[in-house]
Amino acid sequence: MDSVIEDVRVRKILDSRGNPTVEVDIITWNGFGRAAAPSGASTGSREVVSFPEGGVSQVITEVEDLISSELIGMAAEDIEDIDEILKEIDGTDNLSAIGGNTTVAVSMAAAKAAAMSYNLPLYNFLGGNFIKEIPYPLGNMMNGGAHAGPNAPDIQEFLVVPVGANDITEAVFANVEVHKRLRELISKKDPGFTGGKGDEGGWIPNI
Repeated sequence: MDSVIEDVRVRKILDSRGNPTVEVDIITWNGFGRAAAPSGASTGSREVVSFPEGGVSQVITEVEDLISSELIGMAAEDIEDIDEILKEIDGTDNLSAIGGNTTVAVSMAAAKAAAMSYNLPLYNFLGGNFIKEIPYPLGNMMNGGAHAGPNAPDIQEFLVVPVGANDITEAVFANVEVHKRLRELISKKDPGFTGGKGDEGGWIPNI
């Protein structure tokens, strides 16, 4: 079978905030998938644990071999089964043994490896043959709350949707243009605005 998992590799990397996280490679007979899972700046009290107490290093030294031994020989396309095995390996309600980041990275890497194994785009593999479009991308324009500092808006994210764009390229460029134009408007309203951004790239106006 093209999507049979032959190897699973886990390594430590830095996310966009400079914090350690995991990157997972899944290699199949005819494909390859790589995925990473950073942690959010604002986490809820009911969210799963990002990593075990020993952090990313514990995942690599103690968990990699265990995950590999369970997944090698499985079909990467059986993503629900893979997710269930990861939950069984962890054995806790909040994924505190192997970490939510680890399970997300493994699951995403498996999906990518399965898609490549069958020479399909990822969206086509996940959505089926009738999927001809991908959703409009949300553009993060302004940040506040836990993503920003004092005097920032209380609302964490102000998003725009490029409704009416003809394709993904036009949609992405539209979001970028709105982002640029928004800075101009903020600067006109607040001459002291220095162009500060939040964790996710949105402007942080003093409002």
